[in-house]
Amino acid sequence: MTGGGSLGNPGPSWHLKATGDFYGNGSPDLVWQNDDGTAYVWETNGSSAIGGGSLGNPGPSWHIVGSGDFNDDGKSDILWQNDSGEAYIWELNGAMVIGGGSRAIPALLGAPSELGISTTTALPTSFGRTTAARSTSGR
Repeated sequence: MTGGGSLGNPGPSWHLKATGDFYGNGSPDLVWQNDDGTAYVWETNGSSAIGGGSLGNPGPSWHIVGSGDFNDDGKSDILWQNDSGEAYIWELNGAMVIGGGSRAIPALLGAPSELGISTTTALPTSFGRTTAARSTSGR
C-alpha cells in the first residue's frame, strides 16, 4: 500500500452505491444514495473528496445498481432499478444529468444494447428531468 486517506463519513443513512470517473479527470469518484432516494456524487483526486454535487432524488423505490460509460463520452453514468424491476440509465456529466433511457422490467440485465435503451424516451417525471434521451452510442 502506498497511501490513503479518510474521505469522511456522510452518516448512516448514506450508502456507497457506485464508483467511476464521473468528471472525466482520470480519478475515481463515489456515488452515494440516501435512504430517502437522494443521490450524490463525490469528486475525488484519488484520496480526498475535492467536490461533487447532488444528482437529485427519484424517490426511495429507485436504487443505484451500478455505473458505466453507457453513452461512450468518457464519463461514467448511473444504472438505476426500481422496486418494480424497471431499469433506467442516467447519462451524466459530473453531477449533471444530461440524458437517459428506460426499459421496463428487463428479462435479463445485460449490456446497454441488450436492454434496448430507447432513443426517444423522455426521462420519467418522477426523476424530475425533462431532457430527451440519447442512444447508448451517444448519438
